[in-house]
Amino acid sequence: MTDTPGIAAPLPSAPVIPASAVAPGIELLTPQLALQEAANFVATVIGRSAEGAVLLRSTHGTFSLKSTLPLGTGNRVEVRYQPGNPPSITLLGPADGEPSETAAPPTRLDLGTMAEATVIAAGSDDAAALPVGTRLLLRVVPASDPGAVPSAPAPASSSTAAAPTLAGQILLGAGDETIVETPVGTLALDLRVALPPGTTLAFERLRDITGAPHLEPPVSQASGWAALDQVLTALDRAAPRLAQQLRATLTPETPAAFAGTLLFLIGALYRGRWPGEAVHRALEHADEPQLQQRLATDLEELGRLSMDKATDPWRVLVLPLISGTVVAPIRLYLPRRSAKADEGAGDDLRFVFEAELSRLGALQLDGRLRGSRLDLVLRSHTSLSAEARHQAGEIFRSASAANGLHGDIVFTTTPEFAVAPLAAMRYRVEMQA
Repeated sequence: MTDTPGIAAPLPSAPVIPASAVAPGIELLTPQLALQEAANFVATVIGRSAEGAVLLRSTHGTFSLKSTLPLGTGNRVEVRYQPGNPPSITLLGPADGEPSETAAPPTRLDLGTMAEATVIAAGSDDAAALPVGTRLLLRVVPASDPGAVPSAPAPASSSTAAAPTLAGQILLGAGDETIVETPVGTLALDLRVALPPGTTLAFERLRDITGAPHLEPPVSQASGWAALDQVLTALDRAAPRLAQQLRATLTPETPAAFAGTLLFLIGALYRGRWPGEAVHRALEHADEPQLQQRLATDLEELGRLSMDKATDPWRVLVLPLISGTVVAPIRLYLPRRSAKADEGAGDDLRFVFEAELSRLGALQLDGRLRGSRLDLVLRSHTSLSAEARHQAGEIFRSASAANGLHGDIVFTTTPEFAVAPLAAMRYRVEMQA
């Protein structure tokens, strides 16, 4: 296998269905079509289920049917859908011309790319097979097959439990999706990758998705922390004094308190001691097991992220602070240094804070401390007003003087931040023409 991630490779031609293979009255199984009236459309065969049913994908959804026709993976057929009780499908013959769907350009598939997937057929492993319709959040990791793609070194193990790894093989890229065969089932990835059928891939199975078909971004890349906001709301009802204490902890009022809060959270959150046993007991008493699990899942993700070598040369720590009435995840990037580098580091300290504010948007504060000199670069995607810059400069000089420091602050506007350790782990994949 010599294909490189991000390089488009043409898919092999699918076998041709003879025009005589028109078959009325095919039995439609588990229909999931968003159609309320009769219609003709084109569908692509994406394989067969463990029971032998033909699986097809169209712009109206995925469906399966019973047929003895020689329908191979990749065949495109024209079908007639007739609503009713039950609804029916008629195969009208092979589809001519280009696909009716407008396919998205291939996706560059890098290590760390995250994607959602839907189980569209049962897997070969009965013990691990997931129900059809299950949605998963996956992240691309190195495959063990020497010829597989991608082949970069695996991330270092985390102190927290590693997410289970799922191996798969590409069956077909159709429309805006890629069909992958795995032990848990045939998956339809919500993206089309520039790799041919037969390519072996590996994924971390981060979590199962319930409810809405599209999941909100992980906490590490989101502008808010929904689970923690809901925990605070639940505690307002079940343990108001505890909720007040937790809010006070996450709302530092002075620069010194801010620094103290960050040090406390780094020590407690990343050692598994936050938000603490009292909060867990209060949520149990309030009968909120799902909320407890959501928060635990978020914290596990952050623990894995802090140890993940995919963010090198930076270590990423995500810390909760309250902005207004909601929790805002503050991302702290620290250089990941070796023991030898630490020996000669002296008093030179580099740190980067990143947050998204409701009025100012995303901001990145890049600081370097050398002895008593502190220099900052404040980056934003849109230009800050003269008043905002003046206020930021006054706060910086006042806080520096109060702590025996001196230095300067510089403002810059840029479409992309200079420090971006999460770029390789983006939730929304980059589309390449």
